[in-house]
Amino acid sequence: MDLDDRQQAFLFSNIAAQLRGALSNLHLAAAQLVPASQREQDPELDARAALLDQSYYQLLRLVNNLSAAAQYLGSDAPLPLQDRDMVDTVRELCQQAEGPASLLGLELRFLCASEQHICAFHQPSLELLIHQLLSNAFKFT
Repeated sequence: MDLDDRQQAFLFSNIAAQLRGALSNLHLAAAQLVPASQREQDPELDARAALLDQSYYQLLRLVNNLSAAAQYLGSDAPLPLQDRDMVDTVRELCQQAEGPASLLGLELRFLCASEQHICAFHQPSLELLIHQLLSNAFKFT
């Protein structure tokens, strides 16, 4: 990675950190404007506040993706791939998420038609994708 690439990666991670701070402030302000007790009493208010929550999480996910992708920006090299068992990797990630799921009163079960599927993939990217999918499922279930 040359100097421009390092500067670009630093710039994007710095922007992401600043956006995270602003998003946290917005999320806190929204929670203070619409307390949970008011949301419980007014379904229409709860629906509008839920839209704010969803938008916050979408923006936060975008910012987190920006941080994660910063290291790959400006690089002509392909992502480092490794032959691994995708079914086993996703199963392990789901097992790790069983604890947080149970705290939310959810039951998480991993079911797959194949016992094994070996293919080349970039493990950090797959983990990020699975965590995002599970996070969305937990938030909106």
